Amino acid sequence: MFAPASYLEHYTKGTFAPHVAERHLVSQSGVWMFDIVQPAGAFPDPPVPEFVLQRDMRGVHATVDFGAGRFTMRPDRRSMVIAPPMAASDIVVHDPHQIQTLAIPTSKIRSWSAGEARDAGIADLGRLHSTGFKNVLIEQLLDRLWAEAAEGEETVLLQTEAVLLTLWSELLRQARKPLGPIARGGLAPWQARRCVEYLNDHASDNVGLEQLAALVGLSPFHFARAFKQTTGVPPHRYQLKVRIEKAKALLETTDTPVTQIAFEVGYESSQALARLFRREVGASPSDYRRLRGARR
Repeated sequence: MFAPASYLEHYTKGTFAPHVAERHLVSQSGVWMFDIVQPAGAFPDPPVPEFVLQRDMRGVHATVDFGAGRFTMRPDRRSMVIAPPMAASDIVVHDPHQIQTLAIPTSKIRSWSAGEARDAGIADLGRLHSTGFKNVLIEQLLDRLWAEAAEGEETVLLQTEAVLLTLWSELLRQARKPLGPIARGGLAPWQARRCVEYLNDHASDNVGLEQLAALVGLSPFHFARAFKQTTGVPPHRYQLKVRIEKAKALLETTDTPVTQIAFEVGYESSQALARLFRREVGASPSDYRRLRGARR
């Protein structure tokens, strides 16, 4: 019997592979999303090392067992279920159906909570494994992850990490599990200085949330809250500010082509920079250069 090493392998090399309509890598740390279209029938999933969040896209009647008790899903478009890692799933669907899935490796979630007491129970979302549920915020976050991954361009890692962390926090809230220690204050001055200097010195790098948190000895959960409390914006917004300011300086003081400036501030194309620059500054990079050039 085929025993997949991951949910990706299960749905790309197993018998269910023909049912995958589309798939996208959300994060280089192994987070994937799938659009799956299947007929009615039995769809048992083997144990895989991911939390697998499944969203019904059409309205489906199914019986589900993730090892925490059998339950019934009534036709109710956009309802969700989540399978725990390393648990075989017994699923029988009574209608042709379409689902969107998000597979998050347990290793990824452990890295967010490294060093915190609740890490020991990380593989269990309690009641969410024995019922269907709805959550508007999680739907919005899934839509955002899918849209950004489907664009095909390199995404800003800090931004993707922030969305995934928010989604996981919301799942914990839905499961009525604690989020862990609450940050009572912001970053210490030395921590804030080290993070700001690092983001300025590595404007062209796709810096991750875990990478920044490790610089100051915090878990990403704690760090994300403390950073926003200190600076007023989340890490990915601060990184965007750094990149835009560097791009503005290069546009004002050099004749470097916009495409090269995009690379120097961390974007793989001039179109990606132009889209963000116009949104943040109110003008395209070329228009900004012409305007500022006239003032020099």
